Amino acid sequence: MLFGLEQAPALVLPHADFAYAGQYRMRRYGKAVLTRQPSRPTQPESIIAAVSTDRHRRHRDRLVVRTVDVRRELRGRGWGPSLLVSLLPVAQRAGYRTIQIHVNNPFAYIAVSKAGFAWAGRSTGLAELVMTRPTDRPATTSRGRFAAGLSMYRRRRPTPAARRAIARYRRRCVRLDAPPAVDEMIPAGHAKQQHG
Repeated sequence: MLFGLEQAPALVLPHADFAYAGQYRMRRYGKAVLTRQPSRPTQPESIIAAVSTDRHRRHRDRLVVRTVDVRRELRGRGWGPSLLVSLLPVAQRAGYRTIQIHVNNPFAYIAVSKAGFAWAGRSTGLAELVMTRPTDRPATTSRGRFAAGLSMYRRRRPTPAARRAIARYRRRCVRLDAPPAVDEMIPAGHAKQQHG
């Protein structure tokens, strides 16, 4: 369910279930959610995953994904990448040619890579890696570039689980299967229709 790409009503998500719950209360960001109940998309108990977005300050044809958040007990199942893939056609129709996201951990890096994003070779001042992709196709990257970006997280005292993920994806050529779009992105005003 899409509530807007640049501005949207506040969404109240439970802090115990969503790491970035506070970000969704801000109206200045666009929002989209993956929900179990399209007829009641803002009900916190029905939200599986959420993203917040807005337009890049300098590059007007670039959409910035501010947060991707998946309900705590449902993480690791591909819902975040699937929601990102579902957002692509909407962003393209709205005139965006590129989507950018900043990731701060190896799990997010791997997940976003599955959605067709590639490390742009730079990081932000907050030690987040900048990843981009065109809205009409996956980003072009190499296995070496993917591994180089992933290696950046080894310098940050990763948790044991993060170290295992880094080693797994750096050591072997693990295939990064692209996630399917979960459904067509439905504008919030069309929630009363039947959708699968």
